[in-house]
Amino acid sequence: MMKNKPWPVTQLIAHRGASAIAPENTLAALEKAHEMGMAWVEADVRLTLDNEVIVFHDEKLDRCTNGQGLVKKTSYEIIAKLDAGSWFSDHYAGEKVPRLEQWLTVAAKLGLGIILDLKAKGSAAKRLADFVSVLLARHWTGELPKPIISSDEISCLRAAAAQQLDWDLAYIMRGERRGWLKDIQALHCLAIHLDHECISQSWLAKLKKHEIHIAAYTVNDPVRAQQLFIWGIDSIFTDNPLLLTNGKTH
Repeated sequence: MMKNKPWPVTQLIAHRGASAIAPENTLAALEKAHEMGMAWVEADVRLTLDNEVIVFHDEKLDRCTNGQGLVKKTSYEIIAKLDAGSWFSDHYAGEKVPRLEQWLTVAAKLGLGIILDLKAKGSAAKRLADFVSVLLARHWTGELPKPIISSDEISCLRAAAAQQLDWDLAYIMRGERRGWLKDIQALHCLAIHLDHECISQSWLAKLKKHEIHIAAYTVNDPVRAQQLFIWGIDSIFTDNPLLLTNGKTH
């Protein structure tokens, strides 16, 4: 878990791809992140009704597609027909919700480092971890950066750890909670990912005493980004690949 294990990630991580430029978690956002010079990309993964692993953040389809209802109660056959781009702009009309297999194929071709945020609870945690492990074994070679598996659900990280595969783990937290250090030590987590709005300089200093790698999400203000780096943060998740250049998107 600790800093005696090197932190392989760049300062900036493309949050759900270049999601200020293209619709989040789509292949367009992934490709745009690479085009804009990002070396590491984060994506969210969850299961459909028929156990297809898709790249999608929300529990519901409503915000990022023209569909409705819960992802876990919708088959991929239905989700595959949805428009996942028009909500963002007309330019991306017709963009699809990718299967993780499609997303990994493109990310591997581009040589990107990847962080996969597992979105599952209860019994679904093991199923999701099982399917993700199969897909990574199939599409992610040893020549590529070691994947990082993250989640705010300890059950997901335990299921991922049980796979005993060559990936690293990161625990997502909004704020400090009871037993967090014991949990991540037991799982040998490489890092914790923290909501930047909950980070103070004093709390960050306390965390760093445990020699934990820390990444902050989701930072789109260059002034806040520079502050966090001065305080000693390892990386930040951002929607904007230009954050540390001029803070503007194009």
